[in-house]
Amino acid sequence: MSSNYTKKQLEDIIAGLNDKLDNMEKSLSELKDLTSKVTNLEELLKVSNDKYKTLNETLDERDKEVRALTLRLNSLEQHHRSWSIRVNSIHLSEEEGANSRAVKERVFEAALKPILEGAFEMGDIVEVPSASQALEYAHVLPSRDRSKPKTIIARFYSRELRGLVFKHKKSFAPREAPPPHQQPPTARGRATTVSPSSRTLRGPSS
Repeated sequence: MSSNYTKKQLEDIIAGLNDKLDNMEKSLSELKDLTSKVTNLEELLKVSNDKYKTLNETLDERDKEVRALTLRLNSLEQHHRSWSIRVNSIHLSEEEGANSRAVKERVFEAALKPILEGAFEMGDIVEVPSASQALEYAHVLPSRDRSKPKTIIARFYSRELRGLVFKHKKSFAPREAPPPHQQPPTARGRATTVSPSSRTLRGPSS
């Protein structure tokens, strides 16, 4: 079958095929660019995943360190509590509250000495120590409620002495201590009437 195409028609057909070929080459080039971009994105994703994995490993290590430090802190707090008491009902003047030595003397005279005198009478100690012999320090905890005495934390030099205070407090602990100008010379011999949940003397709580 002979062709009836004219030269002009053949030229148009060839030009059309060339255009299609150019478009295909362009599409192929774009596809290669897209493939390259996908490859780059995959590499970036891999880097991000590696960084994320490293970050997670670092966070896991930090979590372990924090847990270890928390356990250590809890252990230290428990150890600290085993040497200390919390006193809730000692009235302090502003001057006393600002003087750690005065706080220690006041807490000892108002709350601890009567109990230790009772322990002495019971034969559990050979002598009643002084405040400086019994207590390492005492400090006042901050409070916004000015209508109530501030809580005082006192630390003993001896855990055994602290144990004696808790042993004899039900029998010899004074009632809630009045303000300094009303404080009697001794409050020994009066059993405390406060309930277990609101004792004047108790171990430090968390």
